[in-house]
Amino acid sequence: MGGNAGHFSLAPRRRQQGNVIHFETPGGSFAVQLDARRAPVTSQYFKDIVAAGLYCGSSIYRITTPENDIRHNDCPIRIIQGGLKFSQAQQVAPVALEPTCSSGLRHKRWAFSTARFAENRPYGAFFICMEDSPCLDSGGRRSEDSLGFAACGAVVAGFSTLEAIYACAGSTDFLQREIPITSASLSHE
Repeated sequence: MGGNAGHFSLAPRRRQQGNVIHFETPGGSFAVQLDARRAPVTSQYFKDIVAAGLYCGSSIYRITTPENDIRHNDCPIRIIQGGLKFSQAQQVAPVALEPTCSSGLRHKRWAFSTARFAENRPYGAFFICMEDSPCLDSGGRRSEDSLGFAACGAVVAGFSTLEAIYACAGSTDFLQREIPITSASLSHE
């Protein structure tokens, strides 16, 4: 890790060019195509995190279902969340939120998006929508400020792996047994 105050600085690095992130877990792999044209800031953010190796050894640690999502039962979602945890946010310098009203992307089934702090800054976590979730878009009810979240791509491979991971959901959204991310890499597919 480089940068100031324990942050991995994303700004001075050479821009990573690959637009597909390949994730490996003990249960299989999945791949995400980033949309660098429509969501350039968020796509670059994720590419830099992957290039720095910060997802290797991280985990999928949250699976939200309508049954276990007690905090937002007025707008239930079905997502898989992984990557860095809120407590690990100091590892990456924050970037500004790139909301769906700017990118034109939507939280449809298989969308890849970024979790964020209340102050509209991603912290290195990602989530994948397991169904269409318009309440996560700008103007949606899922965020108090109505800015929503920053969709920046979509799953392009490993759908059955993600379905199997989603089947591991428990009675609470945070998993008691996290699913390791053994590697994450970039390619130009």
